[in-house]
Amino acid sequence: MGQKLSAMTYIKNNKRKVSVLVISMAMCLALFYLTQFLLTVSVETFRVFLVEQAKTVQYFRLPASAFDVDFSQMSEEEAYEKLAVGHEELAVRLEEVEGVKKAYYTDIGRATVSAVIGQYQVTFPFLPESEIDGYMEHCGVELIEGTLPKEENDIILSENILKNISLKLGDEVSGMKIVGVTDDNYYFGCGVREQATLGNQWICVLMDGSIEDLSAVVRQLGYEYDEKDAYFDDVKNGEHNLKMDVVDAIEFSMNLIYIGIVCVVSILVLIVYVSYMRDRRNEWCLYSSIGFSRKEIYAAIMRELLFTFVVALVTAVVISAVGMLALDALMIDAQGLKCRYWHADTVLECMTVLVVVMGLLQIPIRYALYKIRTIDAMDDELNA
Repeated sequence: MGQKLSAMTYIKNNKRKVSVLVISMAMCLALFYLTQFLLTVSVETFRVFLVEQAKTVQYFRLPASAFDVDFSQMSEEEAYEKLAVGHEELAVRLEEVEGVKKAYYTDIGRATVSAVIGQYQVTFPFLPESEIDGYMEHCGVELIEGTLPKEENDIILSENILKNISLKLGDEVSGMKIVGVTDDNYYFGCGVREQATLGNQWICVLMDGSIEDLSAVVRQLGYEYDEKDAYFDDVKNGEHNLKMDVVDAIEFSMNLIYIGIVCVVSILVLIVYVSYMRDRRNEWCLYSSIGFSRKEIYAAIMRELLFTFVVALVTAVVISAVGMLALDALMIDAQGLKCRYWHADTVLECMTVLVVVMGLLQIPIRYALYKIRTIDAMDDELNA
């Protein structure tokens, strides 16, 4: 026949049925995307201080063996004093290395940041009062409330950290008083502590972003030590820890959710669409009776499905966008966490789900088309 079967005729005449199918698929896809969005909040948050911040500020501490210090051969006080001297000399030597702007041997503090899944500690240094302005400038942060640290154990923390640990300006934590708040572009901390704490001193290195493996730089300076006894918070270890402790930890959950969504959408669409096909058998028989071929009927069905799937995908995008904005405003930003809205891999997975479902639907559709009979053929079967 010269006339083409319209894919929109059934859709216009059965808006309620089509809407149920569209909304069901859209809700499943949106739920999948929002779940992935929430799970990756941990990755995006911890990436900031494990990797991004480590490009400009790194910390490390070498074992006693690197300085020929034997705690069994001397008093604890003498051993720590020798360790301090060795680290201070190393800090001076590091400042001569290309890519290093400044190195301090100093006490450190830690603040625990809790995300949707897991928690990690942010490290910050205690510096002389005269060095704090320069350190803040290097990190690219600004004081938005309070004052800079001046007294012993005064600290300033970023707004992100304070939101996360539910503290505010003027509060005290672990004997430290929060006297200032910085903007939330950085998980920042800094304080003043003149009295050193034995065993809590590390070398804080300010970088220009060109050094990722600080351990290799230290070895090039002639220091020998066992890797398992040294502690390095640099870009290389940050990327390793992010993958091992965060990404790999949630990957299994993400895969399970993906498999679950594929199964739910597939079963849901198959049940709904097969029930619709029973109601449409007479319609297709009529099309066949007036001269439309099975191929033309099949093409019309595919156009209907394609339209339905596209509308479901667009609806899922809208639901996901609204959901992410709401979650970010009400939960993520409120807890000082970071997120990323666009996840290309998750979008690809959602589209793959639709392709899989479309493929599965070929079985009942082709079977239903095979059973099509013209009205004349049906009359002949009844009269036979």
